[in-house]
Amino acid sequence: MGKEIAQSQFGQGDFDRFYESLRDETGLFSDLVAGKQLSEEGFVIGFEIEAWLLDHGFFPSRATSNF
Repeated sequence: MGKEIAQSQFGQGDFDRFYESLRDETGLFSDLVAGKQLSEEGFVIGFEIEAWLLDHGFFPSRATSNF
C-alpha cells in the first residue's frame, strides 16, 4: 500500500528521488515483460498510478512549484 505523505512542499531532491524510483520500478517491469515472466493468457494483473500533476500536453509535470 501507499505511504502517507505528511508534507505539502517538495524540493528538487524530493522530485529527483521520486523520478529515480519511478525509473527503477519501470525498468523492473520492463525486464519482467521482456523476459516473458508475466502471464500471456490475457489480462491477469493490475496496477495503479497514484496521482500525477500533468502538464498541458497531459504528460507528468516536473514543475517544482507547490500547489
